[in-house]
Amino acid sequence: MSDELRSSNDGALPQPQQPRSSIRDLPPLETGGSEARRGFDLQDHVAARHCIQMLTDASLKEVWCENQDDITLIWQDNAEERIEFIQVKNNQLDGLWSVAKLCSRDVSGAQSGDSQTSKKTKRIGTSILERSLAYDRCREACCFRIVTSWQVDKQLKFFTFGVAYRSNAHAELATLVVAIQEYVGDFRSTNGRDCAFWASSTTWEVVGSIEAVKASNLLEFHKYLHAQGVFVAVDQADEIYMRLVGKVAEASRADWRLAPSQKRVQKGPLAAWIRQIVNDAMHPMPQGGGKLRSKMKNALLPDDSIESAIEERAWYREELLTQRYFKTDEYRAIEGEILSRLHSLRTQLDSGALDEPGIAFHARCRADIESFRQSLPPDKRPAMSFVQGCMYNIADRCIHRFVRATA
Repeated sequence: MSDELRSSNDGALPQPQQPRSSIRDLPPLETGGSEARRGFDLQDHVAARHCIQMLTDASLKEVWCENQDDITLIWQDNAEERIEFIQVKNNQLDGLWSVAKLCSRDVSGAQSGDSQTSKKTKRIGTSILERSLAYDRCREACCFRIVTSWQVDKQLKFFTFGVAYRSNAHAELATLVVAIQEYVGDFRSTNGRDCAFWASSTTWEVVGSIEAVKASNLLEFHKYLHAQGVFVAVDQADEIYMRLVGKVAEASRADWRLAPSQKRVQKGPLAAWIRQIVNDAMHPMPQGGGKLRSKMKNALLPDDSIESAIEERAWYREELLTQRYFKTDEYRAIEGEILSRLHSLRTQLDSGALDEPGIAFHARCRADIESFRQSLPPDKRPAMSFVQGCMYNIADRCIHRFVRATA
């Protein structure tokens, strides 16, 4: 590191009057992100990715969801803990991410005198960079990460390069720090460190769309399950993964003031939770219908609807065994189309594109399946109870549900 950066990072750190607190004892700087969301967002999938990583990486101990920054990772570096603060931005910008956007401060307006002239001022500490650096206030070592769906410009590209390259790019880092200082000046963290420290401790990750992150996560989740000797169907793995996303979303929404532990996902309990979910999916209740009943109750459907659904499922199962009307390949084609349609509806529900209670979503699913049935040629059109029973059988196999995914 150059002498200029070394002095800026390490040369004159003010000594705190009292010993600094552990990150575990500090309240969040902000608590406004805990309100309920319409659907899962990029932040939830990024948090789920780190939860999957935690299952296989011995050095990653905990994933915190909106319990400091958007996501906070607790790493074990030998005998010491290191804290990684992650901000996730899914902004659709009119250009690439730049130093100017990274350092742009919020503007506040104030009325001046009798003339009512509006005087606008930029609020120090409100830029993305400053909010990130502000988390440098604990006694543990820390680093930072920015995760975006949007690409960065040539100057910020430096942050996306690997450690090996960056450790030898002193001049490039120094130039970047100078550009940042033009916007944030000498802004410092509680621990007395400035933007040069932030620039030398930050990684920028461009992940693309939610769909891209989900696809990558599912691949890693499959690898983890296979390493555990677990082989589930693709659609079952997808549903288990979405329950994991629901778990981190619930952690994000938990109120730190009332239940701080609920905002922290730990390795041991997470692994045990996944084992239970996988076991339930692979070994459903022998008599069948138990999972379906539970899911429909969870959607607040009335008892008579639940009993009718169980009957339709039973009729469907009987038809599969006897094959009175359809051959195996015909039944598989019908089930495949119903699976696809239900997956599409469920994805819309989880994303927030559909914002419906369980009763309304159940009705939508039935209507969509009936629409599919009506689209078939009359001589290939099964009874309504068959296609609806197929849907309920899919739900009983832990592949479909009538409410947004939860833990």
